Amino acid sequence: MNKRKGLFVLIMILGLSVLLVGQFSGTKEKRPVKLAGAEEEGLAPQGVREPGDAATELRVSVSLGAEEWESLQALTDEFMRTHNGITVQLENVPAAERYTTWKKAGQFGTGPDLMLLDNGWVQEFAALGFLYPVSEFYTTDKQSQYLPAALDQVKWNGYLWGVPKDIDPYILVWNRSTVEENGWKKAPTTGAEMIEWNRKLMNPDKGTYGIYFDPRDYMSLLSVFTSFVETLPEDSNPLALADEPNAREALQDFLVPQKEEWDAALFTRNFPLKSDKWDPWAMLAEGKLAAMVTTVSEYRRHSSYGVELSSLPMPGGGKSRTGSWLKGRSYCLSSHTVNSAAAMEWVKAVTGSEAETREWTDTGMLPVLLSSYTTVPLLAEEKFKSYSWLVQEGRALPFSIDSASRSEAVVSMLRNLAEGKLTLDQVTKNLVTVYE
Repeated sequence: MNKRKGLFVLIMILGLSVLLVGQFSGTKEKRPVKLAGAEEEGLAPQGVREPGDAATELRVSVSLGAEEWESLQALTDEFMRTHNGITVQLENVPAAERYTTWKKAGQFGTGPDLMLLDNGWVQEFAALGFLYPVSEFYTTDKQSQYLPAALDQVKWNGYLWGVPKDIDPYILVWNRSTVEENGWKKAPTTGAEMIEWNRKLMNPDKGTYGIYFDPRDYMSLLSVFTSFVETLPEDSNPLALADEPNAREALQDFLVPQKEEWDAALFTRNFPLKSDKWDPWAMLAEGKLAAMVTTVSEYRRHSSYGVELSSLPMPGGGKSRTGSWLKGRSYCLSSHTVNSAAAMEWVKAVTGSEAETREWTDTGMLPVLLSSYTTVPLLAEEKFKSYSWLVQEGRALPFSIDSASRSEAVVSMLRNLAEGKLTLDQVTKNLVTVYE
């Protein structure tokens, strides 16, 4: 009986050994390894394509408006015509769903080969293991060809985690006729002047408005708020200063200039949400709205409205100065892809200088490659010097691995402020908590 038991145990051990050997021999090392021929020290491309390889299908997930989507489709069609064996499947995710869609895909391992992420999300996705670094595809020399403000936002932990696609400065657009009729000759250059404009012009009961911003837009709020602070923190979000008495009072004076105390109902009348019945660009063109915080890309899309462009007031150490906050997006490689080399071929095709110039012409999105600013289409622009100055002098937010969740919290607070569910005091205190 003991011999039978011993034989049975021996057979079980041998069987388990065979299964384990088979399992581990079939497991691929997910960690990138260094291969001969890599462009620089460190990581080497996954999924390198060799002549004779089977056809490769790429999934690229983006969230674009109609003009950008059409432009990307055209660039992708050209890429597939010149790259036999690579098929690219584009998917356009609704803007409100993109963050949760891509995060869930990363968690379940079903992500696309490439995603077009807001720069503020890149560090979080990288820290969670959803991304694969692209450093080996972009040497130090290649990286030097990009605007530093765009590239720095997608660097983390010693690696480059995305390829910048575009950059979009926040600006102030204004109706010259309305402004001059009220005694001003130029756009405001200080926070005090912005408050003065709203005190004089904000009268929604009569259908006239001062300086407008979309209360749901986090970066628009940031652009307005920093007009009222004396200095900017070096390594943290300026909204961390939201509860400072002088800044909070100035912000309230700007939002509800008709009253000394906070009035939620008045705030929603002063800053109505865009709708079919209330279009801020149409109001601006008609002179019923004096000015608006927006982006260069939006200004370009509405160039026929005949409004002026200016930078925004910024802290200057006691001196009057202006500038801009910059936002951007980058193509990021999913850690689940087995086609990274083919994916990066596509990225280089749709983000090169020629592609950037076409995108600028078609969609108004400013390029991130320095060489693109020497091309004829940009140089021929009437506002070229303004665009170039905004990009060079603009400020980029310092990001961290929790920047995405923080910005989502701010957006939620702004929504509640606009709906009267939170007071301004509550919002400013919560902002300090979010960024402490």
